[in-house]
Amino acid sequence: MSYIESVLRVYNLYGKRDNDKRLRIKFLVKRLGIEKFHDLVEKDWLSSRDDDEIKLNISKLDKIKKDFIAPIKPITSKNIEQRVDFNYTIWKSNNVSNNKVKGYSIVSVSLTQIGSAPGNIDSDQLRHLSALASKYSLNEVRTTKNQDIVFPYVRNEDLYELWQQLEMFDLSSPHNSTFAHIVSCPGADYCSLAKAVSIPVSKRIQNRFIENGLLFEIGELNLHISGCENSCAHHHVADIGLLGLNKGKEDYYQITLGGRTKNDTKLGKKLGRAIASVDVVDAVEKIVNVYVNNKQQGENFNQLFNRIGIKLFKEAVYA
Repeated sequence: MSYIESVLRVYNLYGKRDNDKRLRIKFLVKRLGIEKFHDLVEKDWLSSRDDDEIKLNISKLDKIKKDFIAPIKPITSKNIEQRVDFNYTIWKSNNVSNNKVKGYSIVSVSLTQIGSAPGNIDSDQLRHLSALASKYSLNEVRTTKNQDIVFPYVRNEDLYELWQQLEMFDLSSPHNSTFAHIVSCPGADYCSLAKAVSIPVSKRIQNRFIENGLLFEIGELNLHISGCENSCAHHHVADIGLLGLNKGKEDYYQITLGGRTKNDTKLGKKLGRAIASVDVVDAVEKIVNVYVNNKQQGENFNQLFNRIGIKLFKEAVYA
C-alpha cells in the first residue's frame, strides 16, 4: 500500500497538468524513463514507508473482507426445462457463465448492438435493467471494460425468463466475447481528446463482416478501437487493437495484435506502420482471414498468434 502511494505521489508531482491529452501515467514514465521514475518512487517510499497512516490496518481489512462476502449460498436447482429456442441458446452460450456458487450463473448484458454505437444505452433501458437487477440479481450489477453490464447472481432456473425480459427492451444481444462485440471509445465524434473517429470505423468493420458472412461465424475474437493514446477502449490488450492517429487531415490507425488480459496479461505487438482510415477495414479483414485460414481446431486468436507469430499477418496487410 505504501509503495502504491509513492507511485501515485510521484505521478502527482511530476505529471503534466497542462496537456489533457498526456495525463496518463504512461506518458510520465516515457518522458522520464523507467529508471528515473523507479528512482523517484524508491526515494519517496524510503522516506514514507514507516508512516502509520498508510500502513495496512488489519481491522479495516477484516471489515473490507466482510463487504465482499458473496450474498448467496449453494442451491440445488429445480428441474430446469430445456428450452428449444435458437436465439436463447446462442445468447446463453455467449453471454452466460457459471458462478462459482452452485445453482447460480453470471449474465453479461452486451451493450453492443449491430449498427449502433458500442456501449450505448438509453434511459428506458437503464430503468428496465434496474428493475431486472432487483428481481434476478439481488440488486447488484457490475460494469466491465468491454462495455457490458453484468448480473452476477442469477439463479439457473431464472435464465430463460431473464432473457425474455431483456428481449423486450432490445438488451439481449448475444454477441459477448465474439467478433460482433466490438469495443470502442466515443472517438473524435464526441471526445475533445481524440485524434481520430472510432464509432464509424466499428460500424464499417461490422458491415464488412456482415457482407462476407463471417461476423457471427468467427467465434471468440475481440477487437477494440481507441481514438487516442489515452487508450480508453484498452486496444492494447485486445486480440486486434486499433489506435487512432491523425496525420494532417486524414485519420490513421496503428494496429496491434495478440494483446490479452485474464490470467496472463500481455500488451499487443505493433503490426507495422499506421494504416489510413480508407484502408483499415481491408487490413482488419486480411488479419481475420489469416486467423481463420491458419487456426487449428479449438484454437483462439491468441493461441494462434503465439504459435505462428506476426510475420503472416504483416505479409497479408502490407503486401
